Amino acid sequence: MKVKIIVIGKTDFEYIQTGIDLYLRKLKHYTKIEWLVLPHHKSHGDNASSICKAEANLLTSYFEQADVNILLDENGKSFDSIAFSSLISNYQIQSKKQINFYVGGAYGFDSELKSKADLLLSFSKFTFTHAMIRLLLLEQIYRAYTIINHEKYHHI
Repeated sequence: MKVKIIVIGKTDFEYIQTGIDLYLRKLKHYTKIEWLVLPHHKSHGDNASSICKAEANLLTSYFEQADVNILLDENGKSFDSIAFSSLISNYQIQSKKQINFYVGGAYGFDSELKSKADLLLSFSKFTFTHAMIRLLLLEQIYRAYTIINHEKYHHI
């Protein structure tokens, strides 16, 4: 199964990008992984709703019915690491070819795009920067694969 992570806007912090690169390399041991950075919408005075709509139009082209499409959203469902690894494992058992994780822009996702997703995923009730959540997502995907493979990374 392939994992694709689609993010809006580049990561501006070198230390976060270093962590992202580290986990992308580590994940190649377990799965085909693709990291796709899309440009953020230039606001030009637009309001949050119109920015979300413009970004949704960009992201919709990456939605495939046969894939699992997961949006990171503050109001989504939360998992612990074991349950998250089970979720990924179940998608593998169902012979899903690809899981797409989407990290939106500063204003989140348009409601229409949310309705198309297979899952809205929340990491915490805390608010994280968009740069930081990218690194956290990669670490949790890596952790999930180590759990699935009964490796010692995650202490059970």
